[in-house]
Amino acid sequence: MTKQRQIVRLLIIIVAFVGVGFGARELYYFRSMERSSVMVKVKIPDLIHNSPLIVRGVVQQSIGTDRYHDPAGELVVGTRWRVDISESLKGNMSDSIIVRTLGGRYGLTVLWVEDEVVFSEGETVLLFLEPDPSGKDYRVVDNYQGHFTIQDDQAIQQESGERKSLSEFDALIKAE
Repeated sequence: MTKQRQIVRLLIIIVAFVGVGFGARELYYFRSMERSSVMVKVKIPDLIHNSPLIVRGVVQQSIGTDRYHDPAGELVVGTRWRVDISESLKGNMSDSIIVRTLGGRYGLTVLWVEDEVVFSEGETVLLFLEPDPSGKDYRVVDNYQGHFTIQDDQAIQQESGERKSLSEFDALIKAE
């Protein structure tokens, strides 16, 4: 065997060990997880009362996912979304915020959460929000119940299909 072939074999072995070393760390997290919960139907006046921040805006883009331990110590994956605010109906907010949803893919970890909000880029939304435990981001109050897609003059809830006009929402929020 020539010296050149020996060097090539040695390099292949080194690259393989380095790759396995990095991959082994990620294999620890190789899993698909599902979370489900029992949802209690929340009435709109309660949703308004429980939300320190209510905004209308446009979902711009996912700005990434991360894997972290939630306050209960469970390993979770969260996806962060940038939402440009067009109007703050309750609370004061800047022009843009980050909303974190549970679920997504990070490395080899995949998490799907039943009843969690599913955003689409470019979607016009009415969101009922509270601060995320991280202190930096926001999360939707009462899972999907705090997320409405706006079409024309209607706000449509993601899962239930419940519809209300934007003027009805404005009146309910002002009455709060």
